[in-house]
Amino acid sequence: MTYLQEDDQPRSRTRPADHRLEALSSILALEAARWPDVIRFRGRHLGAELLLLEEIQSWVEALSQREGTSLYVTVALPREACPEPGSATDDRAMEALRSNLATAIPAAVEVRTLQFPAAGSRTATRSTPVRARGVLDELRKLADGLKDAFGWSQPEAVAFVLAGATPAVRPGTATVGFSPWLDRPKRITIELSGWATLDDLLMLFRWARRQTFLGQRLRYRRYKPVGQVHAELGVFLAATPELSWRDRQERWNADRPTDAYQDPRNFRRDASAAYQRITGRPWRRPREAEVDPQDPTTEGR
Repeated sequence: MTYLQEDDQPRSRTRPADHRLEALSSILALEAARWPDVIRFRGRHLGAELLLLEEIQSWVEALSQREGTSLYVTVALPREACPEPGSATDDRAMEALRSNLATAIPAAVEVRTLQFPAAGSRTATRSTPVRARGVLDELRKLADGLKDAFGWSQPEAVAFVLAGATPAVRPGTATVGFSPWLDRPKRITIELSGWATLDDLLMLFRWARRQTFLGQRLRYRRYKPVGQVHAELGVFLAATPELSWRDRQERWNADRPTDAYQDPRNFRRDASAAYQRITGRPWRRPREAEVDPQDPTTEGR
């Protein structure tokens, strides 16, 4: 079994549903319950009563122990030896495999898994490998069909089929990924449902922006663009970590006489401010691994 803990995921925020989406969640669950495949699965494998949510894990694990696991092996065969894609039956596919077994090239080996809610948790899920054409494989295919049709996750679809739990329709989720090197968020991903509104998008974007360096610094005030000279000054500072502030100013003045600085304090202030405004991080001395400590030009940065 594989545990999928919420803490292992990037920092994220889900927009709460309003009354409209709560009603929509109920309507979608009612429509899904009328699916012939859902009715057939429940009738064959659950009998007259659905499970309780806390019973799902033990039910799946017991069935997994009985059914075992299948490995899915992908092989490459000569095209002329295979039936046309989309028209192959199991018998024709097996015939092609047997006839060309000597020339078959294994391409991939994989297991297919079913995700389901963990007992006693609102958010954590577990997964288990399934056996081809077993009950859990049938449940996996049914859950994936519901996921594609209604926008649910696989664990939500499993909980619906087995326990009748209504998956909540959420307007969307914002996720912020972090970079250890930048020590700041590096990417904002916002996923919206088809029923999301502009207000939902703005709420999620504002929350995600607050996690980033610009959001923390500007507090939602209008972003003021960085001027060209200050942008180039920030890049110049990052490109000259080996220079002292005095040598750095002299080189800047030589390269940019029209933007030269006379006062060293102003140069250091503007360069540091430009770097921080662009990156969200204060300028720092390079790490020992980045600069030779015996290099005299690194003194006084």
